[in-house]
Amino acid sequence: MTSTGNITLIIGNGFDINLGLKTSYTDYINSKYFKDNLPNNLLFKFLQDTFDNQKWIDIELLLCQYSVNKSSSNSEFKNEYNILCNSLKKYLESVKLSNFNAKSLSQINIKSKAFKLIEEYQNSDLTVIDFNYTDTVGFLLKSFLKSKNKFNHYKIHGSIEEDNIIFGVQDGIDINKCSFIRKSYSENYGIYNIEKILTLSDTILSFGYSFGKSDEMYFDNFFGSILRYNVEGKNLEFYYYNQKDDIFNSLENLSHINVGLLRTRHNLKFTLA
Repeated sequence: MTSTGNITLIIGNGFDINLGLKTSYTDYINSKYFKDNLPNNLLFKFLQDTFDNQKWIDIELLLCQYSVNKSSSNSEFKNEYNILCNSLKKYLESVKLSNFNAKSLSQINIKSKAFKLIEEYQNSDLTVIDFNYTDTVGFLLKSFLKSKNKFNHYKIHGSIEEDNIIFGVQDGIDINKCSFIRKSYSENYGIYNIEKILTLSDTILSFGYSFGKSDEMYFDNFFGSILRYNVEGKNLEFYYYNQKDDIFNSLENLSHINVGLLRTRHNLKFTLA
């Protein structure tokens, strides 16, 4: 998709993974940073048991399930949760791109679509809405590609560099009065107006981001407004993994089953990452 004007790139963990970084929950579950906490932490044991059964997990969604069915007290859960956050942060610090030396930088998959995308738009009027805790985009643009172009970079869930990660679940989900696992509990939550950023964008690209239920509050108003108020002509491109169905189902939810209307009014494209 050839894009001009204001371009907004939305990235999730699939962006880092596409580049070759070991930032998936599976990588974390299999690391010593997770395993070292298994013996004395019921939350970690619950996550491990679920992973063993399913071979894949979404930790944020499982926090909801654990909060309702846990055998520990809320105060014990809060301690388990804090240990989990610190453990995840330490793991991501160990694999983040800025830790790489000159030799290991050659291991970055520069043929990946994630890298090609950043390379293509490095000199554009670019805004990045970044849901990752790592600063991979910033490092690529500033240190690897040596881009001179300024770009707006919004770290929606905080960053490990600033020690302010936002890890948890959205409002409106039953969590058995365990308010500390809500994203809105964080003092850093909600400081960016994503709806306004997207409304002002001519092109919106999404890479490695699922638009899942744990984050739908960030986008629900935007997709609703571009359908209600007859907004037309935006370029919307979604890079997906494995199944187009997953991202399509998320768009159905956000558009209240009006993806057809999105296609009619906007340039909608799905691209395999």
